Amino acid sequence: MDQRENFAAQLEAINQANEKVQKAAAQLNKDSADFLIKVATGTYSAAVAYGNALVAGGFVVFFTVWSYTRQFVPEWAVLTTALMMALSAMLFVGFEIYKMLETQFLALALPNVVKATGGDLSQAIVKYQQRAESQLRRMFFVWMFVFPLTIASGYGAVLILVTFFVRALLHPLPGIAE
Repeated sequence: MDQRENFAAQLEAINQANEKVQKAAAQLNKDSADFLIKVATGTYSAAVAYGNALVAGGFVVFFTVWSYTRQFVPEWAVLTTALMMALSAMLFVGFEIYKMLETQFLALALPNVVKATGGDLSQAIVKYQQRAESQLRRMFFVWMFVFPLTIASGYGAVLILVTFFVRALLHPLPGIAE
């Protein structure tokens, strides 16, 4: 084997090794991307579940406290706080229903997106991702209106309730055990 053949064999070995490294790097990138997607999805799901549990717990606590303290609160404040909390709950639940429907429509759209692209999965993924991003922007736009109203009505009700309850503690009504 002369020097040229030796050099060609070494170059071929280097090219093969380079291809293996590139394939391994591509697989590592794919595995890393899959892992990051799983982590992000899991984190988002846990955050949504935690947020929903927190809000539901807040409503339960409010209505429990409201039912035990309403005797210390004027009738108009009892009705106003109940109405405000009902509005807050309706807004929150309404948004959750809207979000659920949007998510279901997105999930149902995947087969149609794949069919529309003629089975080209890379093109289908891009189109589906564009659709999902558009849906997320729509939901965020709706949430930007719903969230402040939910918070304002909920905390407004709590503020009214606490104000009158503290007032009753500081200045007890006649006939109520002190």
